[in-house]
Amino acid sequence: MKFRLLFLVFATLFTACKDNDDIETLAAFDLPESSAKGTTVSFQNKSKNATRYAWNFGDGSMEQEDNPSHVYNSTGVYSIKLKAFGTVKNDSITKTIMINPYDIFAHTDLHFAGTYACKVVRATTSYGGNITKVRLPDQDVSITKESASILSWNTTKLTYLPSNPNSPQLPDGSKYTFSFPYGPTSPRFEAYASFYTSGDSATFIAREIISPSSRNETTYYGIRRP
Repeated sequence: MKFRLLFLVFATLFTACKDNDDIETLAAFDLPESSAKGTTVSFQNKSKNATRYAWNFGDGSMEQEDNPSHVYNSTGVYSIKLKAFGTVKNDSITKTIMINPYDIFAHTDLHFAGTYACKVVRATTSYGGNITKVRLPDQDVSITKESASILSWNTTKLTYLPSNPNSPQLPDGSKYTFSFPYGPTSPRFEAYASFYTSGDSATFIAREIISPSSRNETTYYGIRRP
């Protein structure tokens, strides 16, 4: 009789523990180790026995979807926290992701690097608004990749500048523009290069702005050699 009573007690405890294990909430999710600035990161929720979720993406943004996606607009390391709410108790887990600069060179079929054979034209704007254009000798220009979004036009370093303000790091299609950051000094110097997917062609413009109505502008129209 005592043996049967002990057996019933242990069986009841085992069943209770098993039921508790079945309804225990576990927070879990998968994410890539790294991604690029301006691209979509998807999170795969693998939690168990949860009724709702709360996501914190580490950049001030939050979400309550089961399997959300998020776009990081700045580089750095971010901690993503998932809290899973269950019927008995809650659980949470935190993971990190590295957001790198958008690598324009890895995301486009256009080959920027190489030697460009350029036709050169210099235009001078006078105070009276008159424009004088002079054809200069042809010139070869060397283009090299410096980093994920920076190239060198000979010795001038240019940074990728998208023309679509709603996609701060993504190419806008057939045209890719790189620019030289300039300051408010006078005279002011500007430089930018635009590359086109058709024909491996490029245009490079270097400006010296002396005043609103006086500047020198030299334009290089180049075709990349095979």
